[in-house]
Amino acid sequence: MRVLKQIWNFEITTEQAAKFTWLPVLIIILSAGYIAMELLILPSLPEFLTVSEFKDYLNQNDADKNNTVLILFVSLLIITFLTRQFVSVYGFFIKSKITNRALVYRSFLVYTTSGIIGLAASIVLLLAGGLIFLASGYSFADGAMFITKTETYLSAGISRYIPTLFVTHSKILALLLTLTVYSFTAYFMHYLTHVSRFLWHVAHGPHHLPEFLHPIGVPLAFTFDIVLLLPKIISMAVLSKLFYTEPLILEMGIYSLLMYNFEIFNHTTVHYNFIRKYALLRFLTQFFGGHGAYHYVHHSSAKEHQMANLGGGMFLVWDRIFGTFVDPPVQPPAIGWTNNPAIYMNPLRVIFGGPARIIYELRMNKNWKTRFLILFGPINYEPEISINYIKK
Repeated sequence: MRVLKQIWNFEITTEQAAKFTWLPVLIIILSAGYIAMELLILPSLPEFLTVSEFKDYLNQNDADKNNTVLILFVSLLIITFLTRQFVSVYGFFIKSKITNRALVYRSFLVYTTSGIIGLAASIVLLLAGGLIFLASGYSFADGAMFITKTETYLSAGISRYIPTLFVTHSKILALLLTLTVYSFTAYFMHYLTHVSRFLWHVAHGPHHLPEFLHPIGVPLAFTFDIVLLLPKIISMAVLSKLFYTEPLILEMGIYSLLMYNFEIFNHTTVHYNFIRKYALLRFLTQFFGGHGAYHYVHHSSAKEHQMANLGGGMFLVWDRIFGTFVDPPVQPPAIGWTNNPAIYMNPLRVIFGGPARIIYELRMNKNWKTRFLILFGPINYEPEISINYIKK
């Protein structure tokens, strides 16, 4: 117990971080591995599609078209990998030269480690699900892959009972409708993580902590992504069926892969002015969903930017409609939690501080109305008895 307490109270100092002379080599290895992992799980495909469906699509076409599609996708994957790798490595080395290197190293160590811990925690939750199913007389795989299996059953039910409301013969129009509707669900779920105190503390708050942004030096956008994965799958499956009968796999894949080249600039401090300055790049980052400098403003620590640029689809359409659009200022804003409070530079606190706070509040506040608000209240709600494990 004493060891756990020491780990919980431990902080990485700038003096300790300055000793990590081998960190640049680790950056290259980590960024290559992380980007390769991202591409291997095919984030370019819509979430309501599976790899097996993609293979079926290829098998339905002639050999020449198969080769063309495969060459196109492989080429895009290689370009995406090289682009993201270059931006990640270049961004780290440049920031190390123009800023206090020890501060950069400490930030990277804390938040990269917290991201790895968050990813590991999600895997542990899936394994726990497998063990629970196994203990209940089912197979381990049924529990560990319950989200995928639920998706399969939901997709079958949706295909049977949800009608197609609008069918168009134009693939471009169908693609635009799909992207617009999808972006609304993404916008709404992102909005919820900023107004719900439970989702903020458990899933999204850690992502906004860093005061220096680097693509792999930032905690995952949704720390425990499986909390939001199932409703995301449901909404995407329903919406896709409303607008077209056949998935535009190739078209969505190409658009998403191109978008993924610009997404890398979302969390790169040193590239803010580069993306903001050139009109063509600003146009492309808006077209592909408000990436680059637009998303960077979303991480601003200024109070007026708390809900800025949530990512409202092409040209940030939903941000513009709901009044959350903010044009990137000339100078990059300070980033981090609102007003940049002092925090504990401990990766365990970064990831588990929010859930630990919720558990502490539920345990210490006996009133059931208070407990309800702890879980379902607005982000600014504070119960009578509380503790912040992240903010000093």
